[in-house]
Amino acid sequence: MSCPEAARIILRSSKRVIFELSENDEEVNNYNDINPTLYISLMQCRKVVFDILQNRSLDLNIRCSLALIFANEIQEKIDLNDIKSIKNIKDKYLAEEFIEKIIKNLQNYKGKEYKKYNNMKEILNVFKDLKHIKPNDILGIEDALRYFWQSDTDKEIYLSFHEKFDEHYKEKNYHFEQILVYYIFRYFMKSVFDYDVLAKIKFAVISYIMIKELAVVRFLENREFKEEDMVDIAHTYSKDIEHLEENIENLEMVFETNKVFNIENLLTVMLNL
Repeated sequence: MSCPEAARIILRSSKRVIFELSENDEEVNNYNDINPTLYISLMQCRKVVFDILQNRSLDLNIRCSLALIFANEIQEKIDLNDIKSIKNIKDKYLAEEFIEKIIKNLQNYKGKEYKKYNNMKEILNVFKDLKHIKPNDILGIEDALRYFWQSDTDKEIYLSFHEKFDEHYKEKNYHFEQILVYYIFRYFMKSVFDYDVLAKIKFAVISYIMIKELAVVRFLENREFKEEDMVDIAHTYSKDIEHLEENIENLEMVFETNKVFNIENLLTVMLNL
């Protein structure tokens, strides 16, 4: 998505993304050292994540929250080397009643806008400290911190502009779904090598959060926000963050060590976004 034209193609369709799988007749002469049971399980789990994220009967932030909780359960089984039990988790998340129960419990995280506001400052500072392709704050992270985190009264301004942006861009909200699907497709199956499923879901969700935060900053500056603005922000974010593998590695470490990225805090951010 770091290519502007690729970002434009990814974002331009309002339809759900569909992936086509095909096989070739090439004979496999040798095998790598991946765990085949884990690989098959993760392929099935990725399909569940896609289905969750593309379920437009649910609010997008609810979908992200479900994906995080699902990945957390998978990660617990991987950490216990209980790969076979992943299937049981996958099957649970195919049951509508089970999903409804989780959604009901998620209501406990709502109404915590101020905690979300504080968490976002920490998240933005983490991204500010990453390595960037240029020194001139091309993402606008410093602008966000300057606009919304200078005084106590900035909390209300921050929340107000998020509400205004959501109303302004509601017809194009599918752009964020496409961004999430892109990041899942791009990174999820890499966990077959490092056994870290949760980090891949966190990166997808955090990327959505960051892109939306930067979109709100652009909206504040221009008092409007167009599709071309979204293309520009999405491709610039991808170019700045993804092009350095070191950034991805550092983020995955921070996901483990910084409490703002634990499940509880991320759910608080998601459900008050």
